[in-house]
Amino acid sequence: MPSEDALLEFQYQLLRLTGSDRAIALIHSVIQATTSQALEPKFAVEAAQNIAITGEPIDSEAAVAELLSTLAHPNVEVQSWAAWALSQIGGETVVAGLLAALQHESIAVQGWAVWALGQIGTEAAITGLLQALQAPEAAVRWKAAAALGKTKQPHVRDSLLQAMADPDPYVRERVVLALRHFADDVVVERLLWALYDSKPSVRSQAVVALGAIATETAIAKLLDSLEHPDPKVRDHIIWTLGEIGSDAVIPGLLQGIQDVNRQIQKRSAQMLVALETPTAIAALQRSLQNDDATVREFVAEVLQRQATDISESGLEVQLSAQNQHPDLPPLIITSQAEVSRYIANPALAGEVKYLISIGSPGAKPPRELHQVAQRLRLEFDDIDAPFDDPEYTLATAEHLHQVVQFAKAIAQDQSKWDGTLLVHCQAGISRSAAIALAVCASLLGAGREAEALAYVLAVRPKARPNAWIVTLADAILERDGKLVQAFQQAKPNLGLW
Repeated sequence: MPSEDALLEFQYQLLRLTGSDRAIALIHSVIQATTSQALEPKFAVEAAQNIAITGEPIDSEAAVAELLSTLAHPNVEVQSWAAWALSQIGGETVVAGLLAALQHESIAVQGWAVWALGQIGTEAAITGLLQALQAPEAAVRWKAAAALGKTKQPHVRDSLLQAMADPDPYVRERVVLALRHFADDVVVERLLWALYDSKPSVRSQAVVALGAIATETAIAKLLDSLEHPDPKVRDHIIWTLGEIGSDAVIPGLLQGIQDVNRQIQKRSAQMLVALETPTAIAALQRSLQNDDATVREFVAEVLQRQATDISESGLEVQLSAQNQHPDLPPLIITSQAEVSRYIANPALAGEVKYLISIGSPGAKPPRELHQVAQRLRLEFDDIDAPFDDPEYTLATAEHLHQVVQFAKAIAQDQSKWDGTLLVHCQAGISRSAAIALAVCASLLGAGREAEALAYVLAVRPKARPNAWIVTLADAILERDGKLVQAFQQAKPNLGLW
């Protein structure tokens, strides 16, 4: 007789192969199984993942009903992938089921229903989110606010503005952050009020939202708010002005140098240098005449450090033998902060021929992005499972299709090994390593998955590829689990389990 584990494996594989209503009964037995608690979440998760990856969900009322019931599963990972699968299926039946789930006794189920409705984003789904914004539980309201913000639909703006008066401070915080998606003067004015909220976290998110809007009016309000009585707010405004990064913020940064708070003074000088414009540097140099000896001292220190950084940036950076492979282009995997070291470095002018830039949705790409003609920009967060905060975006099969097409363009380039492929994310460890692995596996072809991974780890020894992206790449490249297997075998050596 086959073991219980073998039967569960067979049932899961049958589900993947058939996609029939009969298979729904099998997934039910997998999800509800009690005799193999260790395997039950694994197979339920994999079943939901398969729906997300293939883009060919089991579109039947039985499948939808099963996934909706799985939102109440005791394992949160199973819950999350059920919500993801429902969001991928979409359609009226799913939305109706999710709207009903908003009335479920479990707050967790309500939360995942909000999450899935936000992913679907249809008018019916948005109607449900507006209802959830009035839910009795704050844990549901803040998720509804975040999901509504991501829709960027103008007609939800007024509801979010009203929700700024929510009695729960965390709900107000998330409402304020959600309003960053609506760049109009009414929102800017209300965000100015939020700078004086009783809770510091709400004030902080108001600064973030104004910086994200970054219109002329929003920048003017930030400059005006440098007289705010809270030094933490002023410090955050200075940081935000530096992130906006235009000459329009220079007056505010100069004002920050005159602040009574030493930390704000120093941050202002650092942000002026970071602008890297002649106007900003000239303004900072004028501060060497400041009446305050301490200010003159740290401004001189910042300028000296900037001169040293410029000098060192001209040093030649060599690609080591570890970055070389006879069947692949030279590869660099790095962080966003290090991108300029390779692209803007005179010693490496033109060396980077291909660039894949990865960042979180809405994050600014490197300034040097447009210096590389053959480039791909991807935006998703560094998560490997659906996260119950609607602000976070999971990598999708569509992202990996773009990567594969980019790899094909590299393969068709007759001079493909004449330049270097640079892949970056925020830290150069997880997302960039996984995307680089997908490119290398695509270029090397089937059967060389372990070789592709070995090359990535040789280039970036501290790489820890994002597991979900590896799973997606395996499916899109049709490697039948071989890429995932190579990654799984390497995980113990990477400190991953």
